[in-house]
Amino acid sequence: MEALVIALDDVKFNYTDDVKLSFPRFTLRKGEHCLILGNSGSGKTTLIHMMCGLLRPSSGKVILNGVDIYGLSAKQLDHFRGQNIGLIFQQTHLIRSLTILENLQLARWLAGLKEDREELLLVLQRLKIADKATNYPHQLSQGQAQRAAIARALVNRPMFLIADEPTSSLDDHHAALVLDLLLDQSQNFGASLIIATHDKRVKDQIVNTYQL
Repeated sequence: MEALVIALDDVKFNYTDDVKLSFPRFTLRKGEHCLILGNSGSGKTTLIHMMCGLLRPSSGKVILNGVDIYGLSAKQLDHFRGQNIGLIFQQTHLIRSLTILENLQLARWLAGLKEDREELLLVLQRLKIADKATNYPHQLSQGQAQRAAIARALVNRPMFLIADEPTSSLDDHHAALVLDLLLDQSQNFGASLIIATHDKRVKDQIVNTYQL
């Protein structure tokens, strides 16, 4: 049996004295996928941010691939996140002043990895937007921009591909396309896929669930 690659143990986050979130134990083994389910306001985004090293929990530990990520220095955590975690948010957060290829190159540079233009173009080709490499984000359709955001999350071959509400604003057809794309690309890159959502349409595709 594969070893655990994610373990959250007794994790809590306190926004105020009156608003405190507590999360049940969460574990995931290599190659497994999981949905984090819950209504709006249940803490899905808070959990995702703690899992990605973006929000320090008030208590408890977040262990990714055997590393207690909040035991790292800020610089070490940034480096670990850049090399191991691919983030996809509901909003693409592409840098508007950079081309799509330059957005991918920046992701490689921030992770301390050498530039590999051929590999970046291959990722865009897999997502069927290689012809948009020199375009700017505002020149892309919503679907193309989403695929560019997925490409940016994949270019460092992360161990974890984590998406926060990637389908909530999409119609049924485009929601199915995005989900299929995430599953396909996580398999291609050997990543564990974690999706935080309240969208019931995605439940048929991923068996493991974590309910908030």
